[in-house]
Amino acid sequence: MSLTRTHPLEEPVIKTITLLTRIESMSPEEFSTYWSTVHGPLVGELPSVLRYVRNHIVSASARQAFPSQDYAVDGVVEEFWFEGEEAKNVAFASRQGQELLKDAENFVERITVFIVHENEVVPMQA
Repeated sequence: MSLTRTHPLEEPVIKTITLLTRIESMSPEEFSTYWSTVHGPLVGELPSVLRYVRNHIVSASARQAFPSQDYAVDGVVEEFWFEGEEAKNVAFASRQGQELLKDAENFVERITVFIVHENEVVPMQA
């Protein structure tokens, strides 16, 4: 299975999905504000990013028939697209990437990153 897919511009890309848990000393509102106003703009300075979509958790539920995770998730970076694996590595090795990773320590306790292969089942309706 390939880790790359084609985004709407028909270029091969790397897509990641990331789960974030806030530091214990921050309220959910403080986490959301920091992520939007301080950390988010740093992402815009990262080289080679094609798309970045963040999701702020407003409520959560679990189905009783299925076990749920054993830790809280306060935010989800749904889409972090790069031109390819090399572009992703270069981006995070850059000065901007190192600043971004260092800044995450100010509001994130736990980060889980998945490199995913997207399979669109129901296309977005126009």
